[in-house]
Amino acid sequence: MKLDILVALTTAQRGQSLHLMDIANMVKEKDSLTFMLASPIKQTRPGRPLFELTIQLKAYPHDQKLCVVRTCSIYQEKNKELRGNETRLFITHRKPHKQASRDTIRRWMQQIMARAGIDVTVFKSHSVRSAATSKAKLNNACTADILKAAGWTSATTFAKYYDKPIDIGEPLSLSVLK
Repeated sequence: MKLDILVALTTAQRGQSLHLMDIANMVKEKDSLTFMLASPIKQTRPGRPLFELTIQLKAYPHDQKLCVVRTCSIYQEKNKELRGNETRLFITHRKPHKQASRDTIRRWMQQIMARAGIDVTVFKSHSVRSAATSKAKLNNACTADILKAAGWTSATTFAKYYDKPIDIGEPLSLSVLK
């Protein structure tokens, strides 16, 4: 599985947020990777400190092929020589290997969706965000985790856009991968 779509699915982040993931601002722990974003993103509210903007990738020990932490580590190792001084997580495939723009990341996601048989004339890369949160909800993800991942401040926002009852369950990343 391509890392960009795996990260998008397990974090419910927009292409803009994935574009800002920087290994220089990454904290590696035993079962997670946390990226601190250094720039405001779409859901950044006025007055909110930047240090609160994080993307956390949690390990999925049930299936190593779907483990975003493992996949991210492999991706970094395989691209170590190509990246040079580039610290953004996602780099382009072609020379010169530089940070992938948010449009490039969105295009990669669209290509993966098309290969998966998804009608990309109807569903775009931003659809991954709603699909991930809806799937997590269906598999009893913790409401607070869904809201935090999506950048929503209240459960009514989630209910408004998805019109589904909300209940408490397990973390978003584990629920999406089931």
